[in-house]
Amino acid sequence: MPSSDCGCVLEGMLCIKIKHCVFRAPVQIQHPIIETFTEILYCYQMSRLKVSVRLGSNPASSRPKANLSSPLYDLRPDHCKAHILTASSKPSVLFLSRKILHVTSGIHDLGGIEWPVVGVTFLTIAVLFFSVFRGIRVMGKVVWITAMFPFIMLFILLIRGVTLPGAEDGIYFYIYPKFNKLKEMKFLFTLSVAKISILYDSPSYILCLFPFLHLNQVWAAAAIQTFYSLGPGWGSLISFGSYNKYHNRCTRDAVIVPILNCSASILAGFVVFSVLGFMAKRAGVSVEEVAVAGPSLVFVIYPEAISLMPVAPFWSILFFLMLFFLGIDACFAYIETPVTCFLDEFPKFRGYRGWVTFFMCLFSFLSTILFGTNGGIYWLTLVDWYCASFAVIIVCLCQTCIFSYIYGVGRTLQDLQLMLRGRVSYMWWIIWLVVAPFMLLSFLVNSALNYTKAEYRGQSFPTWAQNIGWVIALASIQFIPVYFLYYFCFRTAGSLKQRIKSCLSPSPAWGPAQESHREEWMQHRLKHPLRSRFLHPDLCAVAKTSTSPDDVLLNTI
Repeated sequence: MPSSDCGCVLEGMLCIKIKHCVFRAPVQIQHPIIETFTEILYCYQMSRLKVSVRLGSNPASSRPKANLSSPLYDLRPDHCKAHILTASSKPSVLFLSRKILHVTSGIHDLGGIEWPVVGVTFLTIAVLFFSVFRGIRVMGKVVWITAMFPFIMLFILLIRGVTLPGAEDGIYFYIYPKFNKLKEMKFLFTLSVAKISILYDSPSYILCLFPFLHLNQVWAAAAIQTFYSLGPGWGSLISFGSYNKYHNRCTRDAVIVPILNCSASILAGFVVFSVLGFMAKRAGVSVEEVAVAGPSLVFVIYPEAISLMPVAPFWSILFFLMLFFLGIDACFAYIETPVTCFLDEFPKFRGYRGWVTFFMCLFSFLSTILFGTNGGIYWLTLVDWYCASFAVIIVCLCQTCIFSYIYGVGRTLQDLQLMLRGRVSYMWWIIWLVVAPFMLLSFLVNSALNYTKAEYRGQSFPTWAQNIGWVIALASIQFIPVYFLYYFCFRTAGSLKQRIKSCLSPSPAWGPAQESHREEWMQHRLKHPLRSRFLHPDLCAVAKTSTSPDDVLLNTI
């Protein structure tokens, strides 16, 4: 039979759509789900090697008429077996795509609105609104539940997972690396012109080779996944960090948070692969054959593995509750960030925070209705494919360059010393000046080298959809060059060199927002002036002078 005629599996039965058929003997309906179909269906049941046929939706039509002019399709078991192996024949896959999402044939076909999915989205947005609209006071209490509950569930699922037969195979597959793939790493160099003006009064230009780390797909996927897991570039860390006290030990938080984050990811890996090992042993295959990445792991493979456990509904409820709280916890940041930015930019609306949050949630809900259609999974894949790759890395690279090179890593560390009321080690200086820009550039280059077109379940999207994906990706970063051109043309004066220098110099307005903190900050700058914005404060401190505060702030080499 042509592969295009191959359908899907309904509870273990392979269904193949046939337009013209010849039947040698009358057969009867053996599966109730088939009665909902309006086409002729051949269903090959693997256990009994029998064929069931249903014509139309009329129960009385149990014997279709023969069409002698049509070709005779060979239904021998070996032919049917070939189709079973090549089709997407997992009942769990069918349940997600046909029962829950009702996926259409492609991204070009939106189909109708899947109201249960839209309803659940509305419920999620409503929970977000009531958690965020009062600000950090309410959200700080809700986070205690949404953040702690997933950890409790992880430990419960871990205890259950490691007690399953075959769990040791999954854990071994998880923790034992393939060293031949880990060795595939090399440095590449780009030719560039660098301006050296750290130690000398007059700048000099040299031709240099800028290195970046070329990673294979394994290293690149691990590095980028860790990068996304920490959540930089989305604005949430900056927004929530603004609620800290001025003298908060942020360097301590910057060490503890990544350690806890990566530890939770490692713990989740043990939870997942212990169950995958159990599933592989039940199916009689290797763990590698059942381990997949992406949404299929969460919505197909892991639920299928849970269904094989005793008391499966109980474990399913715990698992999806954990996912719900994890998703809610992550969405807090993406609602709070634009609300905080809007209120900081327009302080007169701070008394209307509830309404600002309401309209932000309403806009978020309306923009997600597209993903709630039958073809929404294609658009969700497209947006995730492009927005979560190049754009966020470029944003982080720009942020790092601003703090390290425009504002100056020396000034940044001096501000940290003021807030921490103590010395900042050279480790942070090296990280901000070299390591962070180097790694971000490597991530960006590797994302470009490993770029592949967006696809869903092996089906690549058409060119027009790929172009829309690039437009969506560029929409979030287009304001960076646009504002630079605006500032260059309308906010600066003088020659071209003076304009560029003004664009790449810190503004006198930069600094603490509150007057009391700003006064303390200015006094600290006057007491400890710097002769270089690029060096560590311990390396470039100079004698106390009577320089004005603005001259101290704008001091360059």
